[in-house]
Amino acid sequence: VRISDRYGNIVPSSGYSLKYTNNVNVGTATVTATGKGLYTGAISTTFKITPAVITSGMITPVKDQKYAGKDLTPKLNIKGLKLGRDYTCTYSNNRNVSYDNKGNVIRGAAITIRPSANYKLAGGYNGIYYFKILPVSISSVSAGNGYYRGEGVQVFPSYLKVKAGNFVLAAGDYTIRYSDNTSIKKKATVTVSVKGGRNFCGSRSAKYSLVREKLNS
Repeated sequence: VRISDRYGNIVPSSGYSLKYTNNVNVGTATVTATGKGLYTGAISTTFKITPAVITSGMITPVKDQKYAGKDLTPKLNIKGLKLGRDYTCTYSNNRNVSYDNKGNVIRGAAITIRPSANYKLAGGYNGIYYFKILPVSISSVSAGNGYYRGEGVQVFPSYLKVKAGNFVLAAGDYTIRYSDNTSIKKKATVTVSVKGGRNFCGSRSAKYSLVREKLNS
């Protein structure tokens, strides 16, 4: 603030007090100077408050998220701003793992920043932040014993259960490979490998036995 007297002389700051109104949000604010000491009277003027700018450099990186079978909404922090007051966020493509055309996991989940009236996005910045959803690795494979049908005949397990964390995988999520499953002399092996482009990943094996059926009666 710069104030002068009727002769155009600059009034020192000790010669007046200032009062501001409507100076918090974007819009037109008012400042009133009231004379004191050698000065008397009051004058007012207005000034504009324009939106502050949000840049991509103000965003705190979001950690990679694990697939959870539901929409993932990690908090996005912007330096110096408060979520809910200064900006809000919307999410999209935030449930499943995203891959590129080479099968690599990419940042495909999107957070869109919605500034409040007191802020605006920097020129050239679209306000979209991408984060990565990681697939869950196979954690266990269990296979039930299969009934022996004679040497050289393939025997498959009576049941097969594949888990990735808390998830039980569907048969369509993986491929199966068997070995040593034609002889009762040693245990057979089933190897499960997740198909590409899924929310799960990895490969794991389990052993199962070939057993003879018991007589029933």
